[in-house]
Amino acid sequence: MTLDEYLSNRQPFLPLSNHQRAELAASCVRKTLKDKEVLFREGTPSNWMYLVTDGVIRLDVSHPNGTRFMLTPLKAGMMTDGEIAENSIHPVTATAMKGAVIYLMPRPKMKALMRENPAFLESFLSLRDTSMRYISRVLSSTVSVTPDVRLAKIILTFYKIFGDMENPYIGYEFSQASLADTVACTRQSVAKILKNWREENLIDMRYKSIEIISPGKLCHIAGWNYENWFTGNGKADSWFSRF
Repeated sequence: MTLDEYLSNRQPFLPLSNHQRAELAASCVRKTLKDKEVLFREGTPSNWMYLVTDGVIRLDVSHPNGTRFMLTPLKAGMMTDGEIAENSIHPVTATAMKGAVIYLMPRPKMKALMRENPAFLESFLSLRDTSMRYISRVLSSTVSVTPDVRLAKIILTFYKIFGDMENPYIGYEFSQASLADTVACTRQSVAKILKNWREENLIDMRYKSIEIISPGKLCHIAGWNYENWFTGNGKADSWFSRF
């Protein structure tokens, strides 16, 4: 599938004419990322917007305690940056998980199309506003909740992205140090939480691989409804409603 065809059935690009969409696709730059390769870092300027077409990108942001934590994962069809102004500063760090394909979309071209096509501008702003409300909700909850709640949400999130409902293992390797970075706490805190969950038969671990034994109990810790988490239908009960 060409990028032009890919954009033809996805927001916010639906209002574009065939000619406008072809022009935008021709101006984009394809980039392939390896696992854990950084696309951009928080605080750096850029003249691009980024569209994920394959794989998963995680967005990390600085925590008030001086560490970093995962703000959200992005799957195919999602954009990493909703800022229109040229040379805007990235508010997050974007890193590939298991590799990803990204298209760099030039901001000047996006702005020109928005001036030509007000419906495209309206569609873009609507999508961005929805994303900003979601990010604000995640930020407020992440800063306020305890590390075990954050860790439960992260593990359940990664299981939905990389796992298989017929296989209880998360299909991605995690060290305790990387999990600590993800949930903005110390490695020792993560080790203690995982040890307690293993003793309570919630999870099992085998060399950087996590097996979820009791997703219902993890959902309870996360404050999510299990049925909504399992089906992805509950907006307030999982990060996956965005997918």
